[in-house]
Amino acid sequence: MTDKKFAVVSAVYNVGRYLDDFFAAMDKQTCDHSMIEVILVDDGSTDESPSRLQDWATATDYSVTILTKTNGGQASARNLGLDAVTAEWVTFIDPDDTVADDYWLFINRAVGAYSFRQRGAVIG
Repeated sequence: MTDKKFAVVSAVYNVGRYLDDFFAAMDKQTCDHSMIEVILVDDGSTDESPSRLQDWATATDYSVTILTKTNGGQASARNLGLDAVTAEWVTFIDPDDTVADDYWLFINRAVGAYSFRQRGAVIG
């Protein structure tokens, strides 16, 4: 376990055309970025995705881990990313998705209201 509260795992395969919007949505989050780790799994992309991931990892203030594997599909990429998670909570956001600027603020509030007497909660 690290000091990160949340993790984003994203399977990346030939999605270079979507990455600007994905990165912008992450960078515009109104929460404290230091509480989030981002794990990007390149699933054998043949487009510019791998270099774009590296460029963003260098430019952003998030803690970013990039993993690379041969193409095996979204599930295998997510599973590899999940193995690398050190945060308490994890979500999967695909690179062709964007999230509202207050997504993590909302999730943080929801987690804070969660009753730990329950098990297997899905939030978000």
